[in-house]
Amino acid sequence: MKLDINVIAETLLWENVSKYVEQVTELRTIIGGITYIDVGLIDKIDECEILDTEEFTLIEITEGINSIRVKFEMPFALCCWANKKHIFSVTAVANGECVIPDEKNFDYSSVDFDSMNRKDLLDVGEIVCIDNIKYNYVEVDMHV
Repeated sequence: MKLDINVIAETLLWENVSKYVEQVTELRTIIGGITYIDVGLIDKIDECEILDTEEFTLIEITEGINSIRVKFEMPFALCCWANKKHIFSVTAVANGECVIPDEKNFDYSSVDFDSMNRKDLLDVGEIVCIDNIKYNYVEVDMHV
């Protein structure tokens, strides 16, 4: 497969950015400006999962010497659990940039991103470097 940035965005980048957002350690950054949540409650969260992302939108694509920089936007709904109990949900928009190798530095023709499942896409995810991610329009819905 020749490099098709739209296929890359809808598969590889979307899944790897989603995985990044799901990290429990990223939660404080996501809800950093929300003051009505008890910090002790945030500390108890041990699992986060994106249940819905509306789309992964390419904002800008810039080709560098050995890489391609992709600016993106991804609205999402994130569920947060503590000891298997759903504590709260977060809706927000992730705006950021990621860098992938150009065609000279990665053989895109050897990978069929369209046919890969999430695990496979995450396994190839080491070629994705997520950078400059910010969260906007953050809302938290408490479940406790």
